[in-house]
Amino acid sequence: MSIIFVRTRHEYGSYVDFFRLAELSGYPIIFVDEMLKHDSKDTIFIISPVNGEWNMRPKWYTEGKVILFQLEWNWDGEHNTPACVDEVWNSDKAHAERNGFKYVAMGSHIALNQMDINIDYKPIYDVAQISYQTHRRQIITQQLQQQGIRLAPNSGLWKSERSTALMQSRVMLHIHQREDTKGIAPLRWCLAAAHGLPLITETVPDYGIFDDRYMMQARYETIASFTADHVKQPRILQEYSEALHQLLCEEWTFKRSVEANV
Repeated sequence: MSIIFVRTRHEYGSYVDFFRLAELSGYPIIFVDEMLKHDSKDTIFIISPVNGEWNMRPKWYTEGKVILFQLEWNWDGEHNTPACVDEVWNSDKAHAERNGFKYVAMGSHIALNQMDINIDYKPIYDVAQISYQTHRRQIITQQLQQQGIRLAPNSGLWKSERSTALMQSRVMLHIHQREDTKGIAPLRWCLAAAHGLPLITETVPDYGIFDDRYMMQARYETIASFTADHVKQPRILQEYSEALHQLLCEEWTFKRSVEANV
């Protein structure tokens, strides 16, 4: 059995970390139009994301199994599953169950962090978000600033620059993009684990593999004050950062999460 990850010719910046995790885990990565060269009944193709390239491909060309690792929200069925797909994975348990997908918690890899995790970086920021600032996120950002919280740069950072900013932060904060899309954002969890950061998230409907040992949660209305309070508690932050790192970078790695579910 061979496992191959498949990407589109179009570059999606938000999927860089996904394919980096596949590469770090030793999986070959090909383009959609190269699948025929590798097709056999013993091949498992893992594809993501879906775009127009998939809709042009009929079912006939895949003897192997095709898995869509769905990282997009599918509440309204707007992200259609191509005909060639045999199974859909999703890393948020509530979302997976609602859509009839298979729940697969995404593992991480320590080398997603491009800096040395053993170096003692002095924190110069309290909170890193690394997220597109929708209106509801902007509100929390403003509340944090009003409480004197030092925020890491939020956009335009990639590779070592991003890793440096994360290593210089005390905590990663996750606010849901929209009110109706509440759940685990797997690549954020993977980033936090790889950089040894504790994670504070707006409440999620279903923890999946992440119980209260691995992340802190608060309601939207109180998460700014909750975060401002917890950045002053280094012992608690260290416990959460170590637990999440141990889980996703040592026990439930990206490679293990894939191979346990194919």
